[in-house]
Amino acid sequence: KPPRENATRRRSVGGSLAAITGMGSPSPPDGAVSASSASSSSSTALPATNEEQPFEPEVSWPEFSAVFLVQPALVQIAIFLLAIVLRRIYEAGHKSYEECLLRCIGTEDRPPRSARFLIRLGVAEFLLSAISVGFWVQQMTPPHELPKHAGRFEVMSCAIFTLSYIVNFFRAELVPASIWHPSALVDVVTVVPVVMLTCSSEQQQEWPSLMYLRSYRLLQAWSLIQEHGGLSWVPEFALAVATMILRTLVLLVSMGGTVFVLEVLGELPSIRSAPTTHTAMGDLSFVQMLYWIMTTISTVGYGDYTPKTALSQLFVSLFIVSGVAFFSVETRRLMELSRTLDQGRGQFYHSAIQRRSDRGHIVILGRAVGDGGALVEKLLEELLHPDYEESPGWPEVVLLSEGPIDTVRERLRQHFPSRARRRVTLLVGSALVAADLQRVLMDECDLLYVLPDMLSEDIGLEDRRSISRVFAVKRYFPRVRVRLVLCGGSLWTDSKHLATSVGVKPERVLSVNDLKAGIFATSCRVHGFMPLLVNLLSCASRDLAQDETQVNRAGGQQTPSGSEVGRSPSTRGSLAAAAHLTKATPRTLYEDSYSRLSPQTAVSDADDQALAEYKTGARNKIFGFVLGDIALFKGGSSVAFKDLVAWAFKEHGVIILAVQRQGALVLAPMHSKCVLDEVFLCITEDVNRLASMSRSGADWRQVFVANRERYLYGGDYASRIGNNMLQSLEDRVASTSAARLEDGMHRDEAALWKATSAQGPPKTLRPSLQLEGMLGRESVRSNTTLRGTIIQRDLLPVMAVSEREVSGIEAFPDTMSEMGSDRGREWRRMSLCSDPPPEIMAEDAAQLTKAAEFRKCENCITLLVVGTPLWPALVTFTQALRGAHLPSVAPLILLIDQQAPSAFIHAFDRMAVLTGSTLQVDNLVNAGVLESCCVLVLAGEGMSSSEDADTDMVLLVGLLEHLFHGVREPYPPFVMYEFRADSSVSLVPEVFQHHTDHPLPLQPCYRRGSLITNAFLGSIVGNMYYMPATIEIAEALSLPQRGKHASFCWQTEVPPYSFNEPFADLVLKSVVGWDGSELLSAIPLGLYRLSDEDVRYVVTNPPGDTIVRPDDLVIWVGDAYFGKVMSEQGLLLNSF
Repeated sequence: KPPRENATRRRSVGGSLAAITGMGSPSPPDGAVSASSASSSSSTALPATNEEQPFEPEVSWPEFSAVFLVQPALVQIAIFLLAIVLRRIYEAGHKSYEECLLRCIGTEDRPPRSARFLIRLGVAEFLLSAISVGFWVQQMTPPHELPKHAGRFEVMSCAIFTLSYIVNFFRAELVPASIWHPSALVDVVTVVPVVMLTCSSEQQQEWPSLMYLRSYRLLQAWSLIQEHGGLSWVPEFALAVATMILRTLVLLVSMGGTVFVLEVLGELPSIRSAPTTHTAMGDLSFVQMLYWIMTTISTVGYGDYTPKTALSQLFVSLFIVSGVAFFSVETRRLMELSRTLDQGRGQFYHSAIQRRSDRGHIVILGRAVGDGGALVEKLLEELLHPDYEESPGWPEVVLLSEGPIDTVRERLRQHFPSRARRRVTLLVGSALVAADLQRVLMDECDLLYVLPDMLSEDIGLEDRRSISRVFAVKRYFPRVRVRLVLCGGSLWTDSKHLATSVGVKPERVLSVNDLKAGIFATSCRVHGFMPLLVNLLSCASRDLAQDETQVNRAGGQQTPSGSEVGRSPSTRGSLAAAAHLTKATPRTLYEDSYSRLSPQTAVSDADDQALAEYKTGARNKIFGFVLGDIALFKGGSSVAFKDLVAWAFKEHGVIILAVQRQGALVLAPMHSKCVLDEVFLCITEDVNRLASMSRSGADWRQVFVANRERYLYGGDYASRIGNNMLQSLEDRVASTSAARLEDGMHRDEAALWKATSAQGPPKTLRPSLQLEGMLGRESVRSNTTLRGTIIQRDLLPVMAVSEREVSGIEAFPDTMSEMGSDRGREWRRMSLCSDPPPEIMAEDAAQLTKAAEFRKCENCITLLVVGTPLWPALVTFTQALRGAHLPSVAPLILLIDQQAPSAFIHAFDRMAVLTGSTLQVDNLVNAGVLESCCVLVLAGEGMSSSEDADTDMVLLVGLLEHLFHGVREPYPPFVMYEFRADSSVSLVPEVFQHHTDHPLPLQPCYRRGSLITNAFLGSIVGNMYYMPATIEIAEALSLPQRGKHASFCWQTEVPPYSFNEPFADLVLKSVVGWDGSELLSAIPLGLYRLSDEDVRYVVTNPPGDTIVRPDDLVIWVGDAYFGKVMSEQGLLLNSF
């Protein structure tokens, strides 16, 4: 068979160019046709031979590689280098560029404001990809020619795909790795050859091309349209069928096109020249034998080769059997491994990024991990917050769940971006099993979180389990750092006291319910305390406003590089100008769960000054620094704390809040001296302002932890724990006996307690010991059985009380008639169903009488408990309201569903405890909700889910808010509610919560401090990793009586001489001392302002030129003397 010449078997250069550019398709030369025909006829005439002629490809590999491989590769490398530069530029102006992206095309994790452009772009890509694949199929068919206008179509489609390439690159936030995505590579290998050949003067191209790869872009365009709602009108089943068919076609076209092009190109020159061996099966090479044996043992068997000898046939038979078994075993092994990894039974491995850093990873375990509740979700949001992505860098997080991980995996997929999900590993195991701890590399762990199930029916048992998990981990890995989160205990135990008594350091234990009780108690005296605390201790709230340090620095106010605190002539301060700079976008799913509360996340609020002010204050956060040699020392060895606070605010706009002394955190020691190298905590929005005050090269976190370990935990720590336990026991016994003697009750019991304390600690350890110290011995009886000691309570029967049968109390209808509200009468008619029983207990009657007297006080406080009461939290709450530093004691009325122990009822003075349902209007009226200055609603325990726990809360909110709206308007009390789930807040009526597109931390109810959820506490827990003093500062502000602090939070009216003055003047005057009195000094933390809609909100550390209005309330940190003077002057909140 005579060989054909290249000119007769290859298309002409001009014809191929015309096919691409659309300039016509000239016919092949006549000589080529005639030569081809001649060769065909001559080949027909030749006799058949056994020798097969070698295949000669029509297009050579070097020509094809130069056009479709080498040139796209060079362009790809150039684009990658350019992407690195663009990423640096993007990071420099991240916020402004991000706003443009969100407005136009969005990002991979956050859709744009309008998806119309992306949907239309996806439709164009889909159509162009389908037409390009159709043209490629036509071009692969002889005579390998395209329609007349195909070249122009290719040029137009290349422009569309280039635009899509740029859009996808920007939607990936200019990450250089995104250009190596398969869709980006397809665009490069299909667009670059067309552009190069169009611009080339040689105008050469062979007919095989890679346009069939655009079938993959077909699938990508379909996904883009579906993701942004372009196919929402298609039924779900039909959409799934269409997607399956499309994926199948893309798979077939991609694989078939690849094999077809490779066959057209023929063998590579290096493989073609490889020698073959003549065998009975034919001429074979080793590569061909590998191909044949693979198709044979996989039971495919094309039949192109067959063994000829008997011995090879025997071995092939054995190979087929063993091959089938091999593939079955290996396939099953891979499936089992995949199922094991999917169930979380694998092992954690450090990523390449983590191996290059010197930091370890974080392990989170406990029963709260399995359901992925609000506590875990917000903790992860704080750990993986964008502010920490670059510096100090995100840690790797391992979630060790004791149950299935499907729920938490779904939450991660829905609520976190892909770059954050890559930092999270989900595993299943127990902290009590050493092998499971080794799987998470506990010995290399940088920090361990132990989280409880906040919805457990027995939170005391749940806390004890959490403590046992810490012991199990410490047994195998004693050097691991632990942060233990507890519910707070039940009636029988104080969980934090129990944890510290068995060796867990107090600064590493956070009692959630105790912290919430402290926040509730402090909120009675400091309205808006909850958002203030969360803003200071969580990084998630720092994105509430634009990240522009000069936005609120107009009018000559101090900047990071300046030193002057200027003033603004505006009566509302420079924040009015900031309101016009906060543009926003609609809230997305990612932002709503990921808490990136940037100004682009809400509806346009250019006219909402209150929201702009709140966002400005939310940027402030607590940072630490080691004091260096500043000019204030002037060669001395010490400086007054108040002078340091005034200097830091005047020069740098920083408010110094606390200092570490002998390992312990001291809150605002106004009358003490400061020395070099002490660790200070301050409030600022820009950590760079601390550079000039810090000691060079000092890491305040390491110094803070080292001081704590040196002073607090040095020496024989176990002996100190025992001594502290005995001292705590003696103090509790002494305080209990003293209280009983003062009240004139149970004198015999008090004498017995006194004698017991004089004799020393008891010889035997009884489980009821701690309860007796808190509630009194008469309410507890110990019975010894075969199973141990049983605790019994003398509970009073739960009885309803009729207000008509109690002397000294006005009749309920008369009280409602005085209200003069038709709404109130309707609520009474609907709620009162039957008369109470005639039997009335004397104790309940006495409590009702006390409640009636307390309701006449202007500073009365009402606490409603929904569900089973948390007695330790109630004790903590009441103790916080009875602190020795308070100038007066406010009366307290409690309404709970269960009868309280008699010892608890008589443990505190000026407290009335009522028993009854919180969903009945008469009980609410008896509890004083219509007269009290503060109404607090606390969630109890015993609910199996957050939805069940919030059901009664939502109903109670609607009941109370309608009562306030109809009776106490326009002067409603300060109200604070506790919700278990953020989603439940959207169910409350419009009277309490005006539903907007803002995220929950921007809602009016949260800004005024009327809302608390577990989610916000999760943010504080997550901040422990980056700030070691989180627990100390949280307890110092909310529970100062526990740390024996000398300064406390206060809230007062604005002093008359500060009306319409800048906030900077208020700070400087109050820090140095009012009226020339050095003893009367305090630190302002923020303002509690009144908006134009008569809604209060918090402004944390407002700019210095903010004008203080007469209707503002100032939040302070000062000593007890400051509170006493403010109370005497009538400026202290809720002090009458």
